[in-house]
Amino acid sequence: MSFKGLLKVCAFLVTGLVAVASAALIAYKNPTASQRERLITVNAAQLPLENGAFPVEMRCEEARSPALNKLNEFSCLVINNTRKKISALAVVYSVIVDGGDGGAEQETNLLTSDFAIHPDVSEAKRQKLFSPRESRRVGPPGPIAFESGTVSGVEVHIDYVEFEDKTSIGPNTHGSKAIGSMREGAAKYKAWLVQQYKRSGMDEQSAAALLDAADLPKELNFDGDPDLSEGARAYRSIMRSVYTSKGGAELRRYLNK
Repeated sequence: MSFKGLLKVCAFLVTGLVAVASAALIAYKNPTASQRERLITVNAAQLPLENGAFPVEMRCEEARSPALNKLNEFSCLVINNTRKKISALAVVYSVIVDGGDGGAEQETNLLTSDFAIHPDVSEAKRQKLFSPRESRRVGPPGPIAFESGTVSGVEVHIDYVEFEDKTSIGPNTHGSKAIGSMREGAAKYKAWLVQQYKRSGMDEQSAAALLDAADLPKELNFDGDPDLSEGARAYRSIMRSVYTSKGGAELRRYLNK
C-alpha cells in the first residue's frame, strides 16, 4: 500500500467591472462534460457494530471534482459513540483513478489525529481528548491532482482508535505504528532540545534559535522516517509558538519539566 498525494492550489483574480463584462461576452462558452464540476460519493466503511451502534462512526460529505484528474478537499465527521475518551485515531482514505486503458489505480493515504502526542504539546495547545458523544472533522488538507486519468471514487475507513485507557479498536494496518512513531519523534526532539539548552548554560534564547532551524538535527538519526520527523516537527512548531507568543520564561518552564 503506497501513501502519497499531490497538492495543487489555483487562485484567479479579475478587477474592473467593464473588463469582466467584456470578457464574459467574448469568452463565454458552454462548459464541456470534462469542465463541469462533478460530485463524487465518499464511501465510508464502518467499524463493526457494538451493542447495535458503530462505536466510532464516520459520516462523509461528497467530494467535488473540478476536473477529471482533480479532487478538491473533502471531510468526514467522526463521531465517538462510546463511553470512553479517544486519545488518537487514524483514518485511511483511497482515491480511485480510472486510466484510459480501462484499468484503475488506487492512491491510499493515512490521516492521523493524535490528541496526546506529547504532554507539553497538549498543555501548550490546551488540547483535550475526544470525548464521548463528541464529533470532530477529518480530511485531507487540500486539493489532490493526478497526472492523468479520471477520479472515479473515494473510499475511507477508520484504521485505528486508541482510547484513554490504552484499549483500542480497528483493523490497525498502519495507525498505531504511525502514531507511536510520531510520539517517539516528539519525545526525542524534546530530549535533544533540553540537552542543547543545558549545554548553552540554560540560555533559553539559544534554545529558541534552534527552533527556527529549517532542518531537523542529524543527531536524531531518523533515517528519513516521515512519522518520526513529523512528530519532531510538531513539537518544534509548538515550542516555537510558545516562545513567540509568551516569551523565554515560558519556554524555559517547558525545558525544565
